[in-house]
Amino acid sequence: MTQIFAEDGNLVGCTVLQAGPCVVVRAGQRKDGYDGTQLGLVEFVKPQRVTKALTGHLRRRMSPR
Repeated sequence: MTQIFAEDGNLVGCTVLQAGPCVVVRAGQRKDGYDGTQLGLVEFVKPQRVTKALTGHLRRRMSPR
């Protein structure tokens, strides 16, 4: 946890993470104003260890729009 100053001078708290390489799996904003991003770590996983539900989720999110 750290803090940064915005351009208008306000102090904003933020969390800094180091991970990678990653791809954005899901990004969006809910009606209540909450912004969220889901990241996926790029690593080799044996296909038999990935569930059908997860495969469908990633295929739907990673396909070009």
